[in-house]
Amino acid sequence: MNCHPVRAITPGPFRTDLLLPGAGLPRILIVDDEPHALRIFSAFLSAAGMETVTAASGELALELLDTGSFDTLLTDVRMPGLDGVALLQAARKRDADLPVILVTGCPAADLSEDTMEIAPAGLLLKPVSGDLLVRTVARTARFCRLARFAHHRASAEPLPEPQLLQGPGVVPAFSRALSSLYLAWQPIVRSTDGATYGHEAFVRTLEPTLENPATFFGVAQDLDRLVDLGRAVRRTASSEIAGFPGETLFVNVHPSELHDDALSDPDSPLSALARSIVLEVSDRAPLKPGGAARARLQKLRRLGFRIAIDDLGSGSTDPGTLAWLEPEFAKLDIPLVSGLDTDPAKQTRVHLLTKTLHELGIAVVAEGIETTGEREAAIDLEVDFLQGFLFGRPKPVSALLSPT
Repeated sequence: MNCHPVRAITPGPFRTDLLLPGAGLPRILIVDDEPHALRIFSAFLSAAGMETVTAASGELALELLDTGSFDTLLTDVRMPGLDGVALLQAARKRDADLPVILVTGCPAADLSEDTMEIAPAGLLLKPVSGDLLVRTVARTARFCRLARFAHHRASAEPLPEPQLLQGPGVVPAFSRALSSLYLAWQPIVRSTDGATYGHEAFVRTLEPTLENPATFFGVAQDLDRLVDLGRAVRRTASSEIAGFPGETLFVNVHPSELHDDALSDPDSPLSALARSIVLEVSDRAPLKPGGAARARLQKLRRLGFRIAIDDLGSGSTDPGTLAWLEPEFAKLDIPLVSGLDTDPAKQTRVHLLTKTLHELGIAVVAEGIETTGEREAAIDLEVDFLQGFLFGRPKPVSALLSPT
């Protein structure tokens, strides 16, 4: 029994730009023990151009999940037998990529922190308006298709594991690397006119045993020092941003840093410059959102930070991560862009990714541009920004500001 009834409103026409392009209609599984709610939800989503399948119980929903593929699962939380939370957990075991939207009238009573830790794609409170329902489900379904496309069609080979230092010398080596850390900045240009839009900060160190960034970060992870490394990067970035007036600066953060209170502290060095900063989160590292991380992400956006997802197309894209982060920027993985001008299969993938990202309101950055052919191909495929050695190698801010 629900705390609030579903608002009874008549389905009407909806904006067609909310619909998912290509590969047939988005397929949505709706689960609710109230027949009236099933009819209303199904009517709204069908009127918006989606294919809907309904189930009056969690048990029936599991049978449907075993026999068919869906782009989104929309489920009420309070149901007899297998309730929405138990269905969410069971669905995750069957299809870890399936976004789940929970519907409830009593979130405080129905949803624990453990439930939020497995990251449902959304939460709708009853009574649900038709417009909000359609926008939420359509957006989530598009994120699901985008992530599955990027995952299953990825052209990148898995990155080799970095050779990490071992033995008693690793801790002092990391300390030396942290104390000699500096940033190298690489330009990002607009595809429309080639003008500089901003720069991305890359971590470097004078410590010779950790000069490879992958090794540096790998050791930080092994020593449980990723938060310390992230704070050092942000302090350094904040001291150098004055060298890039009017630009947008991309600063990488490891997903674990989203759980660091210092990142969203209004008094932190970077927060005063938040409106000029894009926090870049790699798609190669796992992200466990959780309720606390959700709140922190909202706080970051209130401070003015924007979010980018890096390495899209690396093969590890998670729909839940995409839907939860709702990034303003997506950076296409370098192997997906390399040789773009001579590879029709890559051109098709980039075209579909870019089209879907644009429909989600996400700007696209093509990384790893090294040739004029790759540049022209990316421009033809309507990416928004370009980055790579063709436009400049990463350099310390002192080198960028010194006269040539």
